Amino acid sequence: TEDWKKLEWYVFFFLIPSILILIFLLPIQIKQYLILNPSNPTLLSIFFSNYTHSEFLHLVSNLVFYLIVMFLLFNIEVNKKLFLKISLLNLLVVPILSSLFAIYFFPKAPPIQGFSAVVSAFIGYLIYSVYTHLKSVYYRQLSTLFLGFFLMINLVVWAIFNKTEFLIIFIPITSVLIFINMKPIKEISKQIILKSNKLKEQNC
Repeated sequence: TEDWKKLEWYVFFFLIPSILILIFLLPIQIKQYLILNPSNPTLLSIFFSNYTHSEFLHLVSNLVFYLIVMFLLFNIEVNKKLFLKISLLNLLVVPILSSLFAIYFFPKAPPIQGFSAVVSAFIGYLIYSVYTHLKSVYYRQLSTLFLGFFLMINLVVWAIFNKTEFLIIFIPITSVLIFINMKPIKEISKQIILKSNKLKEQNC
């Protein structure tokens, strides 16, 4: 894993959450200009709607997911330069793309706001980061098919809580990918168990 500078911890664990909280605390008279109305977008709302929350629970849920994902990334990331580049894209470009998508495909949708698109982008990168971590630390012969398996596992979890009708498609695909990736799954599991046992012995 990478060694992180204090500035990087500050930016991702303090500055970004602080920006979200400060925007949440703005008077509604100001926030109304930041919330995206797909039928009447502005340059301001296209970007800042992704950092705006009107409901406290909406803010908290996005912050909790963001901080969990960021904590995991800081502990497993093996390519800091790539992470920083992706972070810039997630924080600056994804908000715009997300808003443009809503404007084009859902012009009659109600006002849109929230950090969810950015959090989802970081979750997507976390999936890739877990794959590169496993390949770097536990199994160097790991193929991209394992990344597909990992993606499908996440889609199955998503479907269970959101769209169970998709399980009829996702489960067979996941089963095939499990069969294809059986060797690396066994080897990675074995390495993780060995590493865990060594840590236990060191702590005894």
